[in-house]
Amino acid sequence: MHEANLREHALFTRPREKLYSMPRCRECGLPVTLRLLFRWRDEGVITLRWFSPDFRFVVLYQELLNRIFDVLEEQFGEKKVDEIAWEAEKGSASEYVAMIFLSNKLWLKPFSFLIRYTRLLNILLEQNSALLGYGAVQVIETKVPNARIFIRNPYRLSLFRADADGVYEVARERRMKIAVEDISPEEGVYYFVGRTPDMQRIPNLFHAYRIKPKPVQGVSKPLEVSRCPRCGVPKPVSYYLWDERLGIIVSSLSGRRIILWPDYALEKMLKAFEDALGDEAKAILFDITREFWIDLIRSKGVGLSPDEQVAFLEANTQERYEILLNRLAYQGYGRCARVEIEESPYRVKIELVNPSTPMIISGVLAGMFEALEDREVTVEMEERPDKAIYYLS
Repeated sequence: MHEANLREHALFTRPREKLYSMPRCRECGLPVTLRLLFRWRDEGVITLRWFSPDFRFVVLYQELLNRIFDVLEEQFGEKKVDEIAWEAEKGSASEYVAMIFLSNKLWLKPFSFLIRYTRLLNILLEQNSALLGYGAVQVIETKVPNARIFIRNPYRLSLFRADADGVYEVARERRMKIAVEDISPEEGVYYFVGRTPDMQRIPNLFHAYRIKPKPVQGVSKPLEVSRCPRCGVPKPVSYYLWDERLGIIVSSLSGRRIILWPDYALEKMLKAFEDALGDEAKAILFDITREFWIDLIRSKGVGLSPDEQVAFLEANTQERYEILLNRLAYQGYGRCARVEIEESPYRVKIELVNPSTPMIISGVLAGMFEALEDREVTVEMEERPDKAIYYLS
């Protein structure tokens, strides 16, 4: 089909109905796939169950991600910011897929082979995108040298394009550059079309993206959160609503859209901004995260469950910190080992095991302090081999 006819063809083939229906847990209503693919661990992390037990995910607010990009683009220019983000996210997507292909478990080798050489890749892309909240995807064509994808409600258009580039490069062992064409921005529907210049595979290209995630530190006490007796996922997670038709995850308590994003990808992208744009970008990232969490807590948008809300209202200041930090744990940001409040001079000491990237955690804790204490904050961090200690004053 000629390029001139692609858009017209797209208008008649874009997805309007859901492609797959996710089986649900009969107890909590969450997608069964969550239990099959992920573990919500007592160590305050969300990790893959099979391919790499140390590869982490976090629950990320899309609104926070959008604020970061909007402010950076206003300050440094949209083109420059998108180029930095594309390079970082493409690498992260390639490394994530390569990790699946290079799984060291023998029984997973046939599955990895099927993903690379059959249409199972298309199904995996479509279901995985909806499960992680990235958008509703329909793969139209992946036959070399073309790639064509429809997506509704992408979590961030430029980042999803980088994801598509990275996945195709590793899965098909060919470089790919994908362009985006608006089909109906009002409906959030877009058309991705790409073409690879490589007619022959680049042998074992995915080996170039091998990564080794940082080991998760163990803890002695279980996480104080009730879990679904059937699937084992923390019960507060059941307040997140998965809509596979729209490809989104929404908190029913706050109305905010969230995504499940690799912690590794978040850290890599923020580090890329810092390296390319300097200390000014680092300060901007901290301030955006701090302000977002102040607003989140003061507007009750943090999405506490009904039981957590009652406990929060009845709690003293230290207990309120513990409730919010406990929530961060089942969102994958690390486990709070201790909270201490020192009176003279006033300072809050927080010990975190398996903390997420410092640029995010520092802003989250600063916003938490200002929302609860109603005063400006100074954040200091002491990093140790087994934990990070934050001092808020």
